[in-house]
Amino acid sequence: MAHRIDGWLRRLCGLHDAAAPAAPEIALGAVHGNVRRRPWLSYLVSLTLVVAITLTGLQIEHQLTSTNLAMVYLLAVVVSALRWGLLPAVVTAVTSTLIFTYFFIPPYRSFAFRDDWYLITFVTFLVVGLIISRLASEATQNARRAAALAIERAKLQEKAQQAYWTEERNRLHKALMNSVSHNLRTPLASISGALNSLIEDGPALSESIRNELLESALEQSVALNRLVGNLLDVTRLEAGALRLRIEPCEVQDLVGSALAQLGSAISSRRISVDIPPDLPLFYMDFVLVSQVLVNLVDNALRYSPADRPVEIRARIEDGRLRVDVADRGIGIESGDLIRIFEKFHRAGNAANSNGIGLGLYICKRFVEAHGGRIWAERRAQAGTLVTFEIPRLGEFGSLPVPYSGAPEELTVS
Repeated sequence: MAHRIDGWLRRLCGLHDAAAPAAPEIALGAVHGNVRRRPWLSYLVSLTLVVAITLTGLQIEHQLTSTNLAMVYLLAVVVSALRWGLLPAVVTAVTSTLIFTYFFIPPYRSFAFRDDWYLITFVTFLVVGLIISRLASEATQNARRAAALAIERAKLQEKAQQAYWTEERNRLHKALMNSVSHNLRTPLASISGALNSLIEDGPALSESIRNELLESALEQSVALNRLVGNLLDVTRLEAGALRLRIEPCEVQDLVGSALAQLGSAISSRRISVDIPPDLPLFYMDFVLVSQVLVNLVDNALRYSPADRPVEIRARIEDGRLRVDVADRGIGIESGDLIRIFEKFHRAGNAANSNGIGLGLYICKRFVEAHGGRIWAERRAQAGTLVTFEIPRLGEFGSLPVPYSGAPEELTVS
């Protein structure tokens, strides 16, 4: 599992480590590599696939309709087109049509059609198979061309900014490898250990111990889900694929949703919430701003004593939504107050804790996507105060306030 996540993270960020094992990719591409060296093998594999479907169909022909079996044959055509190209797919389509007609269309074991509709079925199946072959083959070729163009653009960019990207890749590699080795593998090991104990020793365990194991597995799975969610959010941000869904939101609901997402992490902590009861609706992307709050409160819980409260305050000042999240931890050094919002930067007091330095970076990007700003301050009596402001929708560029009630969608690059 850890190797799969490791490989996924490398591909996600475009990282390649020459010393890293590539067994999964080799296993998946072995047949395809042999086919490129021996083209006739593509036809053999395609026909073998058709024969396997036929033998299976003959064994269970009384349990499924001919329509369902036809879909399986068409799937074989798609696989052939995607993996080996147009000609093997055409051969698969023709062969599938003939075999399907001979074995599974009345009169069985014959090509003599006793009804014109069966002839129409034969022709339709063949035409559909050929069309799918062509479309799938073209899609594969277009994907390969697009990949080639993407690789070429990446090479040009790398040449133009070689020094910058080298440093960025090294930082990314180190951060992600640290994440895989600890922040991902540790929760996976904890979840696996708890579930194994329940499976192997369940009857001998007391109910309280079983509940503790389940709570531990749940807590680790929530942490793992949040970490992977942060990685996916960064991917969307870097790809310019983030979309804002602006709609009127209750600030009380926003805070409640964020606290609910934190689940058991706040069950034993004091959370002080200060929101005026008459706070009006505010236009924003509820999901993204809720994620900002989740990350800020999670940080405050992580870096403050368990017996000290975390404070959340929200109000609207001069038409701008202002939200404070404050803790009573040891605080952040003045030199880190700005850098903590950089990607993969971790303040000195965070060196020995979970996380890879993405949470505050995501907060900054999500707030800025709304045209707002976010900053951190040291509190006078120890602790950290993080504040973000979001302007009224009418202040966001030239966008009008959508009085029609229809949500506005914006693309943020």
